[in-house]
This record gives sequence, C-alpha cells and structure tokens, in this order.
Amino acid sequence: MALLSVALVAQACFAWTRPATVRRSAAAPEATLAFSYAARVPVAAARQGTTVTSPDPLLRSVVQVAAVRYDYTGRPGTVRVDAELSGSNGWHTRIPLQSNSRFEGTSFHGRVQLDRAAVSRRVAAAAAETGTPLDHVDVAVVPTIVSDDGHRFVPRLRFVLTPTQLRLAGDDAHLEFRDTSPPNSGAVPANTMTLAGRRVAWLALHGIPAGAGMGAAGVLAFVLFWRRRRTTRESEGPAYRHSAGKAARAGGSSRTAGERLRRSLSERLPVRACESAQVEESVLERD
Repeated sequence: MALLSVALVAQACFAWTRPATVRRSAAAPEATLAFSYAARVPVAAARQGTTVTSPDPLLRSVVQVAAVRYDYTGRPGTVRVDAELSGSNGWHTRIPLQSNSRFEGTSFHGRVQLDRAAVSRRVAAAAAETGTPLDHVDVAVVPTIVSDDGHRFVPRLRFVLTPTQLRLAGDDAHLEFRDTSPPNSGAVPANTMTLAGRRVAWLALHGIPAGAGMGAAGVLAFVLFWRRRRTTRESEGPAYRHSAGKAARAGGSSRTAGERLRRSLSERLPVRACESAQVEESVLERD
C-alpha cells in the first residue's frame, strides 16, 4: 500500500509538470497538399503506353480503378479520406476510402483507390431511386486532416463523371492546395502523449492521481479498521473468557444453594405434617 501511494504521488507530480494545453505560434509551418492520380489501361493504337496519369481524363470504357495519391506537408495529426458524390438534383452520398489514421512528423504520403465501377453503380442506384437520370455527377476525393491543435485542412480533388469519362472539373483544375485559413491562436487542449499506442491528453492524466488516491485511501482505511478490530478482539478474548467463566461458576453456586434449600424444605414438610396429625389425635381423645 505504501508503494502504491508513492507511485501515485510520483505520477501526479510528473503529470502536473506537463501543461494541459499548448500554444501554436503564428510561425507554424503552412499546410500544403498535392494530388496526383494514375490508372492502368490496355494497349491501344490511340494512345501511348499502358498508364494514364493526371491531369488526363479517364475513359470509362477502359478504366476501372484509379489510384489517387496525396502528399501532405504541415503539422502532425490525423487524416481520413472520403469520396463525395453529388448530382444536380440535390442527391449526394459519401464513400469511405481511408479510415482515420494517425501520422507523426511534418509530412505524410498516402494513396487511395477510386473504384470507377463502384461509383457508377452508386450513381445508377441513385438515378433509379430518384427517377432522375444523372448524366453528370460531381466526384470529389476529400482528405480531412486535423492537426494536433485542432486545426482542420480539407482540400478537394474535384472530378466530373460523364457517360463517357471521369475528368477533372473546370478548365483550370488544381492538383495542389494550400491552407489559407488563419491558424488557431491561443491555448487549446491538445497537449498529448502516446500511451499503449493511443493518444492521451495530459489533461486527462491530471485527474487520475486524485481518483486513484481517493480509492487507495479508502482501501487503506478499510484495512486499518479491520486490523484494529481484529486486534481488539484478540486482546479482549482472555478477559472475556475469564469473566464468562466466573459468571458460570457463580451461576453454578447459586443453583447448588437453591437445590440444597429445596431438599431441606422437602425433608421438613413431612415431619411437620406428622406433628400436626398427632396434635389433632390428642385433642380428639380429650374430647
């Protein structure tokens, strides 16, 4: 118990030496992200090679899957990637491409698979459900990057899906993006550490010593109470047995004296009964 108390105190001291919040200066590195994509195609006389790369359009008749690569530079944090589909009639949906992933350092490189066939099936199902043909669908590959200070950077690689091809949206389609939003200033609860493979905020660790200390104090109080009660019983045991024996002997003496008194009375009563009978006979004879 003493070792546990010492460990809790040491953990509390270490946790409180770390601030629960951090400040990000305005001089933090600017976030940028660059996209590129490529798809394999069969050999044909109309094109050179077997690979189509950005910014060329992807023909639906020959391209089934396109590999989209993104290169991020900025602050460490987490990233997930989705494909967002939307039509002119208000229909929209989202297809997850990459689950939320943690990265360290100031750069991260990722790649996702954009399944053109899966996108086409989702569009066809939406057209059948809404009763409106979707000849042109906006398709966006969207990485959502959240840095450790809570700042969000959400660039979008936009395509247009037509009946014949998947091409970049707009005449001046962008493949490189720069985070132009103002940085978060001031203190934010983002000071974290890695514990068992998970990010844990120091603010959460500040509350552990208090709760654990109260629990340890309760256990210690119960143990001391139990030991004191046991010691009291052991010390009072001989005195209790002596008093109980004395009371038992006193009770035995009282029972013995009562029995003697009853025997004495029972012996005297017949004698007195006989004397009374003799007196009555003498009185009758006189009369």
